[in-house]
Amino acid sequence: MLTPDMALSHDESYIEYIKMYAQDRELFDADFAKAWYALTSADMGPATRCIGDMVPPPQPFQHTLPDSPETLPDYVPVAEAIEDYMEDDSEDMKMFIQLALNCASTFRATDYRGGCNGAKIRFSPESEWESNAAVVDYISYLEQIKSDGGFDDVSMADMIVLAGNIALEKSNPDLDLDFCGGYVDAEDGSGSDVLAPRSYSPAIITVTDDWAVKGLTPEQGVALFSSTSLGSQYYIDLLAADYISSYHGTSEYSPEELALIEDEDLKKIVQTFADDETALLEAFASGWTYLMTADRFTNNRDNACAGVSTTYKAGDDDFPQDDVFEPVRLMWQ
Repeated sequence: MLTPDMALSHDESYIEYIKMYAQDRELFDADFAKAWYALTSADMGPATRCIGDMVPPPQPFQHTLPDSPETLPDYVPVAEAIEDYMEDDSEDMKMFIQLALNCASTFRATDYRGGCNGAKIRFSPESEWESNAAVVDYISYLEQIKSDGGFDDVSMADMIVLAGNIALEKSNPDLDLDFCGGYVDAEDGSGSDVLAPRSYSPAIITVTDDWAVKGLTPEQGVALFSSTSLGSQYYIDLLAADYISSYHGTSEYSPEELALIEDEDLKKIVQTFADDETALLEAFASGWTYLMTADRFTNNRDNACAGVSTTYKAGDDDFPQDDVFEPVRLMWQ
C-alpha cells in the first residue's frame, strides 16, 4: 500500500471508517458508488443537466434548484412597482444594477455552478462577501416591494434580475434587454462557499481568468465593467486615466480597470467602446443577458431562455404568461 493509505489507519478520525468498511462490504459498496458518482459528475452542475436512464435522484453535492413554475406570474405590476420605487434616483439604480450583476457573477461555465437563479446572494456566505457589502440592503428593499405588492408567486431571483434590467434601461434609453421569467429561489446558500471572487497578481490574470471561468468573451467582459455608468464616457475617462497615471503614478481606478488599458488587446476594445457607443451597447446587452440566463438549464445542451425575443411595452395586453419558458422582454421608457 501507499503511504497515504497507511496514514489513514494511524489517524483517529479515519480509522473508524476503515473499521466500519472492513466489517460491512454492502455499506462500503453503497458509499463508494455515491462517492464515484460525485467524482465523475460534479462538474456537470445541477442534476437537471444529467441525461439518460441511469441518472439517480438529485444528490446534495449537485445543489439542484426547484423546478420553474408551470405558469409564469404576471410581471407587469411587479416591474411597475420596482420602477416606481426607483423613480429617478440614480444611486438606487446603480445599486440595483450592481446587485443583479453580483448575483449572476458567481456563474462558472467550467462546472455549471453559481449564477443568480436561486438568488443565493440572500444567504451566507455570499451575503457576507466584501464585494456584496454595498448591495445587500437592496435585497431587503426588493423583499419589501414583493411583500407590499402581494407578489407571492414571484421569486426573489426574478425580482433581482428584473430590477437590474429596469434600472439599466431607465438609465440608458437606447438599451434593450431581454428578461426571461421563471427564476426560482434556493432555500439556503449551500454550494456558494467555493464561488467567491478570486484575485491574482498581476490584475490582468484576475480579469481574464474571471471571463474564462464565466464563459464571457473579452468584448462582453470589457463592456460589463461599465455596468453602473454605462456609456462611452466611461472608456474615454479610462483612457485618460492611462495618461494621468503614467505621469503622476496615481489613479482613481482599480487595478482590474487599469488592466484593461495596460493590455494591448484589451485596450483596443476600450478604444472601440470609447469611439462607438452602439458597439458598446451591443456587447453589453449580449454579455449581460448571457450572464443573467447562463444558469437557466433544461438539460446539458439547451438553455431555458434560448431565443429570447418577445417584446413587451407597458400597456400591452398580449403579454405572454402561460409558458414558463416563454421569453419575455420588458422595455421601460
